[in-house]
Amino acid sequence: MRNMSYPYGGGGYGYPGGQQPGYPQQGGYPQQGGYPQGNVSMPTPESANAAAYGSSGGYPANPGAPGQLGFGGVSQGFNSGPGYGAPQPGFGGAPQPGGFPQPQAGGYPQQPGYGGAPPQQSFGGPPLPSQQNMYGGPGFGGAPPQQPPVSNAPGYPQPGGYGAPAAAQPGYGPPQSQPQSYSSTPSYGGNPAVSQPPGQSYGAPSQMPGQNYSNPSAPGYGQGQPSQGPSAANAYKAKEEPTLRPARNFSAENDANILRKAMKGFGTDEKAIVDVLAYRSCSQRQQIKTMFKTMFGKDLVKDLKSELGGKFEDVIVGLMMSEPEYDAYELKRAMKGLGTDEDAMIEILCSRTNQQIRDINDTYKRMYGRTLEQDIVSDTSGHFKRLMVSLANGGRMENQAVDMKKAQDDAQRLYAAGEKKLGTDESTFNALLASQSYEQLRAVFDAYQKISGKDIEQVIKSEMSGNLEIGMVAIVRVVRNRPGYFARKLYHSMKGLGTDDRTLIRIIITRAEVDMVQIKQEFQKQFGKSLDGFIRDDTSGDYRKVLLALVSQGANMIVEYLPVTRTCHRRVLVLNILPPKTDLPRRIMEPTLKPASNFNAENDANVLRKAMKGLGTDEKAIIDVLAHRSCSQRQEIKALYKTMFGKDLVKDLKSELGGKFEDVIVGLMMTEAEYDASELKRAMKGLGTDEDAMIEILCSRTNQQIKDIKDAYKRLFKATLEKDIESDTSGHFKRLMVSLASGGRMENQPVDMTKAQEDAQRLYAAGEKKLGTDESTFNSLLASQSYEQLRAVFDAYQKISGKDIEQVIKSEMSGNLEIGMVAIVRVVRNRPGYFAKKLYHSMKGLGTDDKTLIRVIITRAEVDMVQVKQEFQKEFGKSLEDFIKDDTSGDYRKVLLALVS
Repeated sequence: MRNMSYPYGGGGYGYPGGQQPGYPQQGGYPQQGGYPQGNVSMPTPESANAAAYGSSGGYPANPGAPGQLGFGGVSQGFNSGPGYGAPQPGFGGAPQPGGFPQPQAGGYPQQPGYGGAPPQQSFGGPPLPSQQNMYGGPGFGGAPPQQPPVSNAPGYPQPGGYGAPAAAQPGYGPPQSQPQSYSSTPSYGGNPAVSQPPGQSYGAPSQMPGQNYSNPSAPGYGQGQPSQGPSAANAYKAKEEPTLRPARNFSAENDANILRKAMKGFGTDEKAIVDVLAYRSCSQRQQIKTMFKTMFGKDLVKDLKSELGGKFEDVIVGLMMSEPEYDAYELKRAMKGLGTDEDAMIEILCSRTNQQIRDINDTYKRMYGRTLEQDIVSDTSGHFKRLMVSLANGGRMENQAVDMKKAQDDAQRLYAAGEKKLGTDESTFNALLASQSYEQLRAVFDAYQKISGKDIEQVIKSEMSGNLEIGMVAIVRVVRNRPGYFARKLYHSMKGLGTDDRTLIRIIITRAEVDMVQIKQEFQKQFGKSLDGFIRDDTSGDYRKVLLALVSQGANMIVEYLPVTRTCHRRVLVLNILPPKTDLPRRIMEPTLKPASNFNAENDANVLRKAMKGLGTDEKAIIDVLAHRSCSQRQEIKALYKTMFGKDLVKDLKSELGGKFEDVIVGLMMTEAEYDASELKRAMKGLGTDEDAMIEILCSRTNQQIKDIKDAYKRLFKATLEKDIESDTSGHFKRLMVSLASGGRMENQPVDMTKAQEDAQRLYAAGEKKLGTDESTFNSLLASQSYEQLRAVFDAYQKISGKDIEQVIKSEMSGNLEIGMVAIVRVVRNRPGYFAKKLYHSMKGLGTDDKTLIRVIITRAEVDMVQVKQEFQKEFGKSLEDFIKDDTSGDYRKVLLALVS
């Protein structure tokens, strides 16, 4: 049995001065014995203990081992610090002077400006009057919200502040008026956000000397509700406050422009990069990344890597990943190459929620082509491997109600598996620590203390060794006080010579948006110095700046963007007048192919089977079914055909049909996304590239359709669409295609007339006004703005230049870039007209471009073929049906006419 020692101060549980969050006593654990003198009623475990286990940050004071009375006798290896006193044996009488202090309900007293709602910011003035213009919709749309948004700008005062924490109080908790956590959903190991009951303390012990335990309303008792259900357990969920919050008045477009300017030309504006990326939430950074690719056809992360270096680069690149991507990346790094970073594995897997671990597993498989469990099994061994596999399963009973009887039974099992026997049954510890809820485990740990007289962490250290010991101790510490666990990790990452930068960066990135406020409080309490101070002393340069930005608490400020500057300026606005905005009315879209009424997939499957069975094929029956069913109905038929006959419908169709008729029927049997993905793959396959097909698809699909296409492309061809585009195209045309393939167009963007005029001026300056052409300006606008906004830009350009934007593009660009940009302009102005022209040119003159003809008819029949036909008639003076009849024949003609009629 090893002696438990702690480096952080005398006589406690690893905290300065022996102060443990959630413990009322100074100077470590009380001496073994019963309850103190005083008017104390004996509680039962079910009625008194349970309410304490719903909190983190400690657990109730040890009431003493069974069979002992009073507080007399020799301390069991723990200090009896000043102020502890020595109450007499027995229960009679009042506590002696110097005994336990009376705990105060609610934890910390209210500090000036610490909690409550932020001050209301008046924007002043009534809403501006609505306006109508040719783009349709209302004008200004009213006044901005009265609540000033949150930003985290450096160098600005924080309204209200947080105030310095008071001296350590029993039950360590947030003030009653503490504002709600910004973590509305679990993030990086966060508890689900729940409201703190009035007067409750953070980790309040349920049994404190000097309290009347028979009174359910006593302070610190937990409102007198025994924790026998989920509601009681959840009532004490730890409060979590981030230091990094979503920026208000956020614009991914403006941020992308700032980052592009910061990295363009000679030198790099690191301050601008920090000012954007260290003050945006993870989800906002993902939007910036998408918008950057949409606007400039370049990968933001690759650009950042090429401009930055060292630890500063590591932080910025880490910030650009999604939460599960970063955790998956760190786990892979921990197991990659010679040696294993067990500490990183333990930290991540011991502190994340079930949902986060499931997300990590999915992301790990997507990123590395292997399961996380496979890599853990191959890189670890023994009982430590079992523990890591258990945690990586993500099966902890998070909503488990605290069951005091079960806690006592489980504590007996742990005692029998460890101290009571020769050797240790590690699997029993593994099963309990990896499966039970945090609240239930706190009850188990307290029950164990009563049975054994020893703390569970002390027992684990004496019974285990190596990485298994480290892992199980980590679970215990996370269960009791997660912010305290991370505070200790941060301290050791910077303590002594050298810095464990990996750990420092990982914890700051993963906790900044969860509970960094509480971690900083724990850091100050345990080590007597602020986390910010430690970072300043241990780091330097831009690396220091970005870390301090992430751990600093920002004030409530609006982010205001000034386009003429390299960085975004942030200041509190008293009045914010928005430019005029309008919304374009939705254009009518009518399909020619609609879902069949009285649809019966079983009947259709039988018809198709009969049409292909025996000698000959009934092509008419095939057309009558497949050319008159919607895409979703055809998928139902395909699935039921396999169920009924054990055969693949598409394979059967291919074996019976041929030529262009087969191409149409096989195309109809795919989902919309699969068909577009297949056409894009065909366009880039082999020698030469069908740029027209790429342009048509990528210029005319919505963001969601492009996302679906990319998913289908990866599933069908085991490659990413963007990589194939990059390898098959070049120059400015490649950038345009990559931009469109990112699917980041601002589709719900309201029309902003002021912005339209400014953007038209930018296009004029980038083209006609200068010698040569700045293609990237055209790319960024045409690929990112909504169709409605672009129509306003094109009209504003006409007024400035006197020329039509399509005419200008044709004079300034050439080749596939010209074709692509002209296609965008035509789709923006009149999508049905664009497709009508495509159909006309596919059949005009000698020969037929059957691929284009088939693709346009299949992809528009269920969308807007009625409008396409109207535009065709208007533009070329002849019906689309007549063109098809004149240019095709046989079953090929029949199926096309069925689709457009």
